[in-house]
Formats: sequence, C-alpha cells, structure tokens
Amino acid sequence: MQSNSLPPQLQGRRDIFFESEESTESGHGKTIVTRDIYVLFTDYSQTVITVRFDPQDARDVHLEQRHEPPPRQLRQDQLEQSYERFGRQIGEHAAAKKDTIVGDGTPQGLVYELLRPFKDALLPVGTRAYGALVYSNLANASTSQFDEIRPGDIISVRNAKFQGKHGAMHAKYSVEVGKPDHVAIVAEWDGTKKKVRAWEQGRESKKVKLESFKLDDLRSGEVKIWRVMPRSWVGWEGIGQQQGGGQGGSGDN
Repeated sequence: MQSNSLPPQLQGRRDIFFESEESTESGHGKTIVTRDIYVLFTDYSQTVITVRFDPQDARDVHLEQRHEPPPRQLRQDQLEQSYERFGRQIGEHAAAKKDTIVGDGTPQGLVYELLRPFKDALLPVGTRAYGALVYSNLANASTSQFDEIRPGDIISVRNAKFQGKHGAMHAKYSVEVGKPDHVAIVAEWDGTKKKVRAWEQGRESKKVKLESFKLDDLRSGEVKIWRVMPRSWVGWEGIGQQQGGGQGGSGDN
C-alpha cells in the first residue's frame, strides 16, 4: 500500500480532506505496519480507515473502518473562543496582504497562506467547508446565524447571483460570484445593512483587495461564513500528521 494514499473509491474527490499516520511493530521475525487514514467530509463527519499489513507478504492485510458523526453545533461562547484563538489574527494578517499576490494567486491560496502559521488550526475540506458554520444563506430563502460575523471569519460563495442597487445614485447592479467556488476573508460586517466587506484575490484582481457582498441582494446560490476551528474540534489533536494534509486526496498543500 502506497504511503499517503487513499482507497481507490476516495481518490480524486475534491470534497474531502485526509491525513494519515503510520507505526511499525516488529517481533517473532515479522514486521507489521499499522496505517490510520483519517478522512474528513464537508459536514465534518469522518471515516477512519485502519490498515494492518506485512510489507513482505501481500496476502497479510487486515482492514477496519469506522464512521464518526459531525461534531455537535457549538455554543456562541465556544465560537467566540475559537475566534480569539485564530480569527482575530487571521483578520489582521489578511489586511496586511493588501495589494500583494498571495500563494498561488487563487482565492483558496489566500486562505491556506493565512492558516499556515497556525499549526493547530484545522485546514479546509476541499473548497466547500472552512470550519464551524457561523452564518448560512441559501438564496435568501433560508438563513441561519450562530454568532456575530467577525473579521477573520471565512466567507464562501457558491453559484451565487447578487442583484440590487448600490451607491448614492442607487444604480442597479447584477453580479455572479462563485462559479467555481469562491472564498474570501471577512474584513468587516455591517449588521444593519447586512453587508460583508472581505479580502479576496483571484476573482476580479490577481492582488488582494477589499470587496463588498450585500447579503440581502443574494438572489440565487449560497453564501456561508465559517469560523476557523482547532484540530481538536474533530478529535485530531493527537494525530502525528506524519503524512501531512491532503486536499481532496491530492497530496500536501
């Protein structure tokens, strides 16, 4: 079995994140390798695959698999604790990137670069999930909010169309965002106007710049706002990370 590899049915998926760790035991003239593969899905449920095998005997393989449900919805004070741990600094670091090209220049590249200093932060699951949900808006037909939106939270936009009026002259505007998935870092939230200002790159500009999204103007698609969480939220604080992370089964980021 190849190091840092997933079972064939999970390979190539863009909606998972995985890590693995490995240990070796020797005795009675035999070596047994144990590899644990932790696969996280966008709802933060996970599958843990344990493979035990003799590297000298291809027939000697034992496979176990268990599935764990998503973590429970966090209380507001728990969401606030995670903000103080990661979000506040992420917001400050994002502002400092203004007018620069970060990482590979993609929207997701900005997020990964801002998370890099936080070794105990949980990385995104593909391009769809970035932590604990703070706010969700599905075409303004269904909205939910679990804490105040704060600078340093992550906003994801998917298949969205915004339509409304803006500026002193109330000029009409219409814009499509998130084809493919778009992501940015919250800079400011105006609860009265339901407007998010966010640091983004790789959409209209290669460089990091400030953009506004008026959530009441969402006509179709989805907007979600996430709170960056510690690895312990999904029980990963004890994992050795020997193989590093993999986004969508595509290796280390």
